[in-house]
Amino acid sequence: MASPALRALTEAGVEHRVIRHGRVTSLSEAAAARGVPFADVVRTIVIRRGEGDFLLVLVPGDRVISWPKLRALLGVTGYPCPTPRLRERLPGTSAEPSCRSALPPHGR
Repeated sequence: MASPALRALTEAGVEHRVIRHGRVTSLSEAAAARGVPFADVVRTIVIRRGEGDFLLVLVPGDRVISWPKLRALLGVTGYPCPTPRLRERLPGTSAEPSCRSALPPHGR
């Protein structure tokens, strides 16, 4: 059964392929495990805008987020990250104090 994300890609006519592999701990490992260039791996970062209001920010592997620009775009101050309790429930994350870690990377 396809996930909601895969159904959305198919319905939108987006060309894609699914590559399954074991756990990776970095973008470099993800690219190597998938046999794709580093730039073709996409990080998914969870951003908290407010109580119960979250966004997923997709960032190509060869790009860096400008946190000040992102905060200005979202109209938030401080560091807009989910709580440790929420991070524990997200796949591929932990409740570690720093939320600059991403969800498992996706290839594009």
